[in-house]
Amino acid sequence: MTLQQLIIPVTVTAEQIVEYGHASGDLNPIHMDPEAARAHGYRDRIAHGLLMMGICSSQITEALGKKPERLSAKFKDIVYPDDPLQLELETTSDGAGTGSLTGQDGTVKIALEFGLKGGNP
Repeated sequence: MTLQQLIIPVTVTAEQIVEYGHASGDLNPIHMDPEAARAHGYRDRIAHGLLMMGICSSQITEALGKKPERLSAKFKDIVYPDDPLQLELETTSDGAGTGSLTGQDGTVKIALEFGLKGGNP
């Protein structure tokens, strides 16, 4: 099986976070208001986990040329708006793979497993 490695730059904006909050109905102040987030110990508003999973899924779909039938994510760390991130993917010729969304310092934000065929990752 052929192994392919990809690195895709990813950034989420404050506007995307707010738009996702309204679309999803998750209006928790730590996502919507930087002051409220700081009051809870964060340096800024934080991205919704499912927003970031959706962004990763879209990038995987674009990279593979087909939407994965299975995708699992383990959320490891917080994502802040405008932080430079990279999605590192390792895929086999059958479309199975693993990946991680990492920060500039190498901190894993989300660990991913995916595949073009159904079943548990």
